[in-house]
Amino acid sequence: MTIATLFVTFALLFSPADIQINSSIKSGDTLSGTVEIRVTVQSESPVTQVEFYVNGQLRTADSSTPYTYVLDTIAEKEGPMEIEIAAFTTDGASKRLKLQVTIDNGVSKGADFHIQNATQFLQVSKWDEAIQAARVALKADPQNN
Repeated sequence: MTIATLFVTFALLFSPADIQINSSIKSGDTLSGTVEIRVTVQSESPVTQVEFYVNGQLRTADSSTPYTYVLDTIAEKEGPMEIEIAAFTTDGASKRLKLQVTIDNGVSKGADFHIQNATQFLQVSKWDEAIQAARVALKADPQNN
């Protein structure tokens, strides 16, 4: 057996297990409102933690399944956003998944548009949708109350 063969055998036997991260959102998605990001992690070793980053800033860490993070896009800047998901296992292995998404709550449509939507939602008892539309209206024009 050559040294190269020994090295390859050792690397295969003792390398950290491969980790696969699956997310409910994908690169290229356009997000609006409140979005629950659900993550599953496949690994031979138990997962100790999953971290969620938005534009490089750690937002939360979850140590139990299902791994989730609720992103309130109305509180975020409209436009491109990077979401990074990092998974860690008991054997010290880790994997990161970076997703490029776009935040678009229709703020550019103006406050009046969203106030009208909120009013229509209220008329048909869609309370959550009315609240979301009103929040976007306030973001479009904070002075309009």
